[in-house]
Amino acid sequence: MTLLSPGNLAIYSVQLLLVVIAAAIGARVVAPSVPRTRFAFWRAVVVACLLLPLWPVRRIDVVPALALPMAGETLQSKRAVIDPGATVALDVVPWLLLFGAAARGAWLIAGLRRLRQLRLRGRPARLDRDLEGLKQMLAPHVELRWDEQVEQPLTFGLRRPVVLLPRRLTELSPEAQRAVVCHELVHVARRDWLWTLIEEAVQTAFWFHPAMWWALGEVQRSREETVDESVVAITGIRGPYMHALMMFAETRPAPAPAIPSVRRRHLAARITQLSQETVMSPARIAFVGVALAVVVVGASAGVVSALPLRARAQDSAAAKATGPRLKTTLDGPRHFEFKNTPLTDVLAFLGMVNGFVVTYEKGLIDLPNVSLDATQVTVEEFLDQLLTPHGLSYKVIDEHSILVERMR
Repeated sequence: MTLLSPGNLAIYSVQLLLVVIAAAIGARVVAPSVPRTRFAFWRAVVVACLLLPLWPVRRIDVVPALALPMAGETLQSKRAVIDPGATVALDVVPWLLLFGAAARGAWLIAGLRRLRQLRLRGRPARLDRDLEGLKQMLAPHVELRWDEQVEQPLTFGLRRPVVLLPRRLTELSPEAQRAVVCHELVHVARRDWLWTLIEEAVQTAFWFHPAMWWALGEVQRSREETVDESVVAITGIRGPYMHALMMFAETRPAPAPAIPSVRRRHLAARITQLSQETVMSPARIAFVGVALAVVVVGASAGVVSALPLRARAQDSAAAKATGPRLKTTLDGPRHFEFKNTPLTDVLAFLGMVNGFVVTYEKGLIDLPNVSLDATQVTVEEFLDQLLTPHGLSYKVIDEHSILVERMR
């Protein structure tokens, strides 16, 4: 199978779209009110989308190079019918996708350099006793710094995490300052910047796919709502914290891939979540978790079964060409014709005439009857045309024997 072929890329893109749509509908029906549950669900959706190409269901296609020729045609003349211009145009698609991913990757690298400059320029923040105690409780290894240019708190860094605080934070009440700093410290304690980097990498690879962007946006929103829930549980501050979020939402976007205190597109959902207390019983949480897991697995299985990626017979033929070659008694192209004949009889006759032995994979039974009329093909080409439509392939054991097996 050629995973990066334009056809498979198109099918995979549709698979992603359908899985995300099914997940959105399932989330609306089940309606999990606890942010942690939504966060786990949308992260599972993204993982399922990434694993779709690994599902075993495949559609087997015989590529044009192995298509049966009409009477009087040779395989070479069949290949000449394929439009080379169309093939070149399709081959350009993967390169365009790689170019877009490289461009966004360069943008992220520029953002990382910008964050490094901000780290070096900021000044250490002196905290009062209350905030210092909060830091020691949640993330004692973090470095908090004031920065005159940032307009909202930013968190980044793995080994040496840092939180950049804007000067306008001092305009807020002490309660709001405590809640905002607690928000950033919770991000550090959860090591959210590592996950942010992973999500940015996925978003870079799927820069062309709006459904994946939307699913990752749901992951980011539910993460922020989960952190908001922790902030309220730790500090008991709700109203002043909501006011601070609304103030920071009016600022310029933060340089990627830092974790900003608030993204404007998530503000309304976060304020709504903060304005209501959501309590779910353990039984309800378990039911919702099982229901959402069924949605993810069911949607993935259904989409892959309905729209499988395509395996190409030419790939298996190329793989065989690198191994032992079959030495037949009659060399060169010839004509083969069979009508409603058991496949085992066809293979036995072919082996007897051409001087090789046919064996079968263990457990391979119920082989069908076949009808095939092939002109000017070699034994190897005929075997491919005979076996591939039935999900079978052959392996050359040595010059005078083959093994018929299920296509892997």
